[in-house]
Formats: sequence, C-alpha cells, structure tokens
Amino acid sequence: GNVGIGTASPDAPLTVSGSSGIVTHIYGGSSPTLLFEAGVGDPNFIFKQGGSNRFLIGYEDSADGFRFDSYTGSWATRLFVSSSGNVGIGTTAPAQLFEIKGSSANAYLQRWVSSDNATVGGFYEESDTSGRFFVCDAGGTIAVHLDSGGDSYFNGGKVGIGTTSPA
Repeated sequence: GNVGIGTASPDAPLTVSGSSGIVTHIYGGSSPTLLFEAGVGDPNFIFKQGGSNRFLIGYEDSADGFRFDSYTGSWATRLFVSSSGNVGIGTTAPAQLFEIKGSSANAYLQRWVSSDNATVGGFYEESDTSGRFFVCDAGGTIAVHLDSGGDSYFNGGKVGIGTTSPA
C-alpha cells in the first residue's frame, strides 16, 4: 500500500505533505547523493502549483540529454543539454556547442538589453527566415545593421580596415 507522511490519503507509494516551509529535508554528511532512477522511460521531476503542471526537469532518453520544460497546455522543452555537452534553446537536437532555434519568423533569436531596459542589439529572424544582426547607439538608433536578406549598413562613425584609428 501507499505510505503517507502528513496526509491520511497518500496517492503514491510515498506521499509527503506539509502546509508551508520546508516539507522534506534530506541531509548527508559529505558529498551526499540523491539517486532518482527509472527502470525504463524518462526520469523527471515535475513542479506543480495548485494541482497544475508548471515546470519539468528531466532526462530525455530518445534525444539522450537533460531537459528543462515548461507547461502551457502541453510540455515544451525550453533548454536542452545533450550528452555530448551541446546546449540548445528551442531545440532538443543542438548540432553545435550552443544553438538557438527560433519558434517563428519576425522574432528575436537573441536580444541584448541595457540596464535601463533599452534594446542595444541582437540577432533577429526576419519573415523570409533571413537573419539580421544589429547594434544600437545610446539613443536607440541602429548603428550597425547586417542583414543577410537585404541592405546592410553602418550608421555614424568611421569604419577601419586594418587600423584601429580610421581617418
């Protein structure tokens, strides 16, 4: 049967229930290990709030890696670390050391934001799936614009090739 600590109706082999604060404290003297093993399938830790799924951390056997998922009606992997050490955002099959995959066109793949929340640059996927790299000046105007599917330009300042002091 099921065992309950802090509950009279356990719904799993071991159910621990508490009203607030620390519910479970596992302590080991030196280099403690908490082992979570699945005989088959994917071992996961699922975080719930008010009975609703929120977040999952687990191993993905079919893709051979560690994943971080969020739940918004269905599970979606947000960050994935492959067994070879490649890290993917938006993909469970990163082919490079660090790979970002967008979920739609006309969206930032990476956005750099200043301490006062102004966009200072980034990488952007355009509607035709071409890429754009840009850097803004302090006023928010794009100063460097490299577009693989359109015009590229430098706005203001001088460009030096082979020199750090362009004339």
